[in-house]
Amino acid sequence: MFSFFRNLFASSEQIVYIRFTRDKISLYYYPSGVHYEDEPIIAIKKKGNKEIVSAVGKEISDLKPEDTSVVYTPFKPFSLEPDNFNLAEKVVHYLIKKGATFKGSLVSPRVIIHPDKTYVAEGEEEAYRELALSAGAREVVVYVGDKLQFDEFEGVMQNR
Repeated sequence: MFSFFRNLFASSEQIVYIRFTRDKISLYYYPSGVHYEDEPIIAIKKKGNKEIVSAVGKEISDLKPEDTSVVYTPFKPFSLEPDNFNLAEKVVHYLIKKGATFKGSLVSPRVIIHPDKTYVAEGEEEAYRELALSAGAREVVVYVGDKLQFDEFEGVMQNR
């Protein structure tokens, strides 16, 4: 029983490092060591007046041809800045939850967002921060620089 409660709050230490590159999103989960890569695309199915997410990333290739889904890339083609904020938030939320080590956790993870750029303007930084917060992060750091190594995640979160 105590292990259940320990696992329930386990994500309080979890850091999700999200690295945007030109054609994929890479997610690294610390301290579990899980690494996940996917494409930043989403399939939306219209059902009456509602839009329902039918698949995200690689799962889109598994959709049946008779599915009436529309596939979107919610990021601008070469910059991976959020173009359609609501769809981008759904992609990031789905990917954060997909690699989570304990699905029923009460505490949201801390997130490091790393766009593959040498400079991020203040408006872009705020957009990335809002994207992660609305996707379920409790704390966000937008990092610019060389790719982080696994053992550097805690240091970046503490030195924000």
